[in-house]
Amino acid sequence: GTLIINISVQFGMVGWGLAHGMRLTRMQGAGLGLAFAGLLALLSPGLTAPPLTSALLMVISGLAWGGYSICGRGASSASLGNFFRCAIAGLITACAALLLESPAHPAAWACALAAGAVASAPGYVLWYVIVPRYSLTGSSVIQLSVPLITAVLAVLLLDEPITLRLALCSVPILGGICLALTSKQEKQARP
Repeated sequence: GTLIINISVQFGMVGWGLAHGMRLTRMQGAGLGLAFAGLLALLSPGLTAPPLTSALLMVISGLAWGGYSICGRGASSASLGNFFRCAIAGLITACAALLLESPAHPAAWACALAAGAVASAPGYVLWYVIVPRYSLTGSSVIQLSVPLITAVLAVLLLDEPITLRLALCSVPILGGICLALTSKQEKQARP
């Protein structure tokens, strides 16, 4: 799912930019490709073909994330309000779900709240602070660092081991991001 979402965000953001006159430099294209190859290598040992319906839902989610990122380029402060409204809608939905099925264990509620409020929300707020500072290409390639950041946080917070694969895959991911962001066109695109 992570790979499908990341690909969809990339195609959505870069595709929209290309359709509206953006042109990738060779360095940006090489950086995108290198970072994506590193991400593919990092995630490949666990890759299995998901059911078609699930894969299509992930593609739609990734395209929506890319679209929201494009729309949010000029309105990063609006994201906080959007998260607040989504939290209210989520609580209403959770209460309705309680009426339909047996109640979830309190630990499940705690995990869901921690995943949304503690882990996801700050990440999205940071994302929408970063997005306006870079071109569409820069923003989309930075997004490829999310699985790597997640893996590093798992090492730091959950005592996960640093594996050789994680160390080796970090090089092309970070190198590709740097290559794309140091492109002459990217430097000119920054405000």
